[in-house]
Amino acid sequence: SGQKVPVISASEDTLIHNIKRVVDAHPRVRTIYLTDDDFCIVYRSVEIFCKKIIDEKNNGTLPKNLTFMAFCRASDASVEMFQWMKKAGFRRLNIGIESFSDKVLKEMNKRCTAEENHTCLKIAKETGMGAYGNLIVTTPESTLEDVEETVEVAFKYTLDPAYQWGVILGVKPLKGTEYYETYSDFQ
Repeated sequence: SGQKVPVISASEDTLIHNIKRVVDAHPRVRTIYLTDDDFCIVYRSVEIFCKKIIDEKNNGTLPKNLTFMAFCRASDASVEMFQWMKKAGFRRLNIGIESFSDKVLKEMNKRCTAEENHTCLKIAKETGMGAYGNLIVTTPESTLEDVEETVEVAFKYTLDPAYQWGVILGVKPLKGTEYYETYSDFQ
């Protein structure tokens, strides 16, 4: 949009209400995947949600063995957040690492650095939070050195079972983004 747009999220109570509806409709459900790119953007909201989930599990209105997965930006990660999520039953975070090249991250307007990616992965391992990293191997301005940097670093992480990876060979711009306008729908 070319301007700052506020993040509008469902309240913690609304999320829990919907989770209860899912559990009521599907009593054998064991994992709920919160596919909101901005789920972890506000630490306080994540903490409140996790505390409420813990309370619901303790009072028997949600199954104790119910687990969760969610998206997380590397720049939003903190030890405290991941600890609360682990206590609430989160078992995996899908982290949009995308690249370990600062140049490529800047090109994609990721608003995070390679160092923040490393820090997030370290926190995930230390807290026992499963980490699934997404990688985008090439972008319109990637050099062979950028690709090598990302692949080599990601490969080192693959040697540790704490990390799992998904690879997208090339950027697939979303409609309405600057990437889409520049590279997919350029007139």
